[in-house]
Amino acid sequence: MANTAIEIPFYVAKDGEPLTGAAAEVEFESLKTLGGVDKSGSAPSISEIGGGWYKFSATYGQTPFDAGDLIGVIDADKNAANSLANAERYIPVEIRLDFYGMKRLTEKTVEIDSMGCVESDLNNSVKAKLASDGLSSITITEPAGDPDSWTFEQKLLWLIMRFLNKHTSDNYNGIKVHKADGTLSTTQQVSEVAGVKIVAKAQ
Repeated sequence: MANTAIEIPFYVAKDGEPLTGAAAEVEFESLKTLGGVDKSGSAPSISEIGGGWYKFSATYGQTPFDAGDLIGVIDADKNAANSLANAERYIPVEIRLDFYGMKRLTEKTVEIDSMGCVESDLNNSVKAKLASDGLSSITITEPAGDPDSWTFEQKLLWLIMRFLNKHTSDNYNGIKVHKADGTLSTTQQVSEVAGVKIVAKAQ
């Protein structure tokens, strides 16, 4: 599943005023799953937004956010260099799956990954595309045998062959579709009932 990061902001104050320039002093003291599994060893790094606000990022499916919701405590003064009171120093945080789900539901979906999952991007910027050169590199073997056993790709190729390759018709076998080398690929019998012609499926 193609996943994007969610960013969790939090505020740090010192004596009621915003604490700035202290990102080096701010880190997770603890981080656990709701089941109590310790995830502190893979806690995300913290950066400063400004005006007392800081943030960290987590991506669902990647450690530490790979086992459901997380709860943690951030130490905003790990080396006591900022002389914060305990009430300001220790900040509880949550990293929840519903945060991530809301992001995916509300942002524009613009990307489909190799597993068929949609990816979110608020700016609607395309991160991946099936370019013309990518299409040109796709190779599909011309179908043969019973069409019921064909893959989707072979059926798609046959549809192209049906209109672009050589095809003939007669009153016995109906429509005949040929491969690129001229050999017969399929036939479709044509019958008529009450003036209505019916083309059978390819055989």
